[in-house]
Amino acid sequence: MGVGGREVAISLDGVRDKNMMQLKKINTAIFPVRYNDKYYTDAFASGDFTKLAYYSDICVASIACRLEKKEGGAVCVYIMTLGVLAPYRGLGIIFRCGFEDPVYNFGISVQGLLLCLA
Repeated sequence: MGVGGREVAISLDGVRDKNMMQLKKINTAIFPVRYNDKYYTDAFASGDFTKLAYYSDICVASIACRLEKKEGGAVCVYIMTLGVLAPYRGLGIIFRCGFEDPVYNFGISVQGLLLCLA
C-alpha cells in the first residue's frame, strides 16, 4: 500500500558497522530515550532481524531486535524498538520490515514484542 493506492518503493538493509550510525540517528529522532551500548551490541548481534528501511534512499524507519535462547532450544526474537519517522507514517513501511521465518509463538511483553521461533 502506498500514497494514493500506489506501491511505495521501500528498500531494507541489515545493520552493519558502516550504517550503525544511521540506526543511532533514527532512534534519536523517533524515541524520547537514549539507548546504551548494550542495546546497539544486541541489535547488531541479531543479524538479519535488525533492519533499516529506506524510502527513496532516505533512512525513515528501523526495527531493532535481540535474540534470546530459551529452555528447550527455542530462540526468541525480542523486538526492542520499532519506529518510523513521523512524515513517513501511514505508508505501510513497517509491514515491509517483517520476518520471513515461521513464527510458532507470539507474545507481548511489557517492554516490547517477543517472537519465539522453534
